[in-house]
Amino acid sequence: MQSISSIIVLLSLIKLTYKLGIVPLVTIVAALSILYINETIFGILEKSCKFSVNEHNAALYRQQSQTNLDNLLVLSEALNNQNAFLHDYKQHLSVISQLLYEKKYDQVQELLSSISNECYVTLYRFKTNNQIIDAILNQKFIQASNKNVILDVRATDLSQVNIDAYYLITIMSNAIDNAIEASQKVGIQQIVSIKLSIEQYLFIFSVINPTEEPVVIIENNIKTTKDDKLIHGNGLKNIALALQKCDGDYELGYENGYFQFTAFIRLENKM
Repeated sequence: MQSISSIIVLLSLIKLTYKLGIVPLVTIVAALSILYINETIFGILEKSCKFSVNEHNAALYRQQSQTNLDNLLVLSEALNNQNAFLHDYKQHLSVISQLLYEKKYDQVQELLSSISNECYVTLYRFKTNNQIIDAILNQKFIQASNKNVILDVRATDLSQVNIDAYYLITIMSNAIDNAIEASQKVGIQQIVSIKLSIEQYLFIFSVINPTEEPVVIIENNIKTTKDDKLIHGNGLKNIALALQKCDGDYELGYENGYFQFTAFIRLENKM
């Protein structure tokens, strides 16, 4: 609109000055040249803006696709481990039965302890009565363990969380992934604290993690220091977009070396 207005004004001035004989023809030609250059620049800027938006959206899509792929790989690994464990379960029971028959109780206790430890790693570690949340937490637990990060999860009964699975996965997975990544930079065996609860039809999801450096928060956004600013922070942008779609919001905080992300999502009143 501004470009069209400038064209109309410039053409009007050219026409008026030409009729009055104030400026020579060469000046009019120069003005028209300037007008052409102006329009060319506007066209380049417009295409540049469109390219930037498309590239930004592509970056968001690539990151979310990679997150989903990582989730599937970890879940696939967990499923394979579980199937392998269940495959051998009958054999374990047979051995235990034989040891009990032979009254070798010490060996039974040792074997049961071994099975229990294997079960702890292989099967679901967390259970919130919500299948989607359980799957996310347990696969992130495996992912964090592989990176020497400990997930400390505190959750209430979440059976009434009725948020769309796509948005729930986007919000929780990105937030936990960011926390794991930040904790790795601090050192091994760092703890990521996760709290999930329902309060007055509001689902509250909070993640707290240590950070290597202070986090600068401006208008509820993280000020990035990474060179690749197009990719970094897109996890938070994906979260923000998902929260908008499911009547939610979030808050960021930083204090004494710990960063906190908290999401608030209004639930449908079906409780």
